[in-house]
Amino acid sequence: MFCTEIGTPLEPRNVARWYATVAASAGVPGSLHTLRHSAASTLLASGASLRLVADVLGHSSVQITGDVYAHALEDAKHAAVLAAERAFGL
Repeated sequence: MFCTEIGTPLEPRNVARWYATVAASAGVPGSLHTLRHSAASTLLASGASLRLVADVLGHSSVQITGDVYAHALEDAKHAAVLAAERAFGL
């Protein structure tokens, strides 16, 4: 996900330290992992497919994504039901 100017991978701990410094100076709570989790939850809540989110996160299977983000899937299902109710005037 992150690379040097010549395309080699950055050391993950260095990226995490950099992000922590930038986030703290901006007053943004959480870690890089929190940001990843928030992005995945937001994608699912906005209707992105589980397969798409699994691909974006680099999970080896949709099952892993579904297990980790089950709460977001439940929220998305609830929102979809409410949208269907509105569409049918219920």
